[in-house]
Amino acid sequence: MATLYHQLQIKAAPAVIYQSLTTEDGIGSWWDRPQLLLQEGRTPEWAFRPGPGHGVLTMQVLQTQPEQMVLWRCTSHHAASSPASAWTDTLLRFELHASNGAPDTTLDFRHSGWDETSPYLGFCNHQWGIALQALRRHCEQQGL
Repeated sequence: MATLYHQLQIKAAPAVIYQSLTTEDGIGSWWDRPQLLLQEGRTPEWAFRPGPGHGVLTMQVLQTQPEQMVLWRCTSHHAASSPASAWTDTLLRFELHASNGAPDTTLDFRHSGWDETSPYLGFCNHQWGIALQALRRHCEQQGL
């Protein structure tokens, strides 16, 4: 299995980045505005609408550690013609590491569980790079 991996420095405190990964307004500011689905007795899920032809993309919130880590699991299924079809049962992990005495935070992002032969591997890796740059811009504006 393959893992998409991105690491970036963000000039913002971990609390700012964590908020941008765990709230509707925060996620909507850099990726797609989600809807939080809370079903009794189940783990919360985010529902995204990434665009025509993809349907609803759902991410189960498996674990959060304030200002340190967020872990999602993709639970939705999509048509084989959609890049989102390769996401089913993959894990998205956002780890935050504060710099000692500096306002910078290192974000380690891993999207794991990919089929190495997926025709969407490179496309999605590139798209994550774009999305994470948007996250950085948003957080650095918030951190001013």
